Parts: sequence; C-alpha cells; structure tokens
Amino acid sequence: MARIQYRYVKGSVAIKDIKVMPCPFCGDTDKISITSRKDYNRLYKAHGSATIALTCERCRLDMYEHDFDDFDYVTKVRILVDKWNRRAGE
Repeated sequence: MARIQYRYVKGSVAIKDIKVMPCPFCGDTDKISITSRKDYNRLYKAHGSATIALTCERCRLDMYEHDFDDFDYVTKVRILVDKWNRRAGE
C-alpha cells in the first residue's frame, strides 16, 4: 500500500487566499500538514471518494474532511481549513 504524502502548509496552503491558523492546542505554525492534491486525486480515482487530513505534526492533532459529494480538492481544503480555523467563542 502506498504511503500518503503530506505537505507542510506553513501558514498557507498552496492555494491562494487560504490561511491556516496555528494549531488550537499547541499553537505550532510550522509543522501543520495537509494531504497532497496528488494523493487525494489518486485515492478519489481508485475509491470514488477520498479524505483530506490537516495535521499538526507537533501534537498530532488531526482533522479530516471526508464525504461522498463530488467536491474538488480545493473545495474540500477550504471546508477543512474553515473548520480548523474556527475557535470556541467566535
């Protein structure tokens, strides 16, 4: 089985105008990673759906966006980053 590739986002994903806030638990900004577009496309093609993970490599907090809707990679990343950036009391 192929290993899923992640890429570090360092404050923003390689999609313009998407900003990722620091980890809500440890506050790290340098080791936040997201499933690569290449792996997302490979998994989607093989299984008809795919999960995008946003992970803090420092404290291992993971958030996932998985559904069977026909959203493209960018849309799923936006949905996941919106959830990641949401803070209690806001």
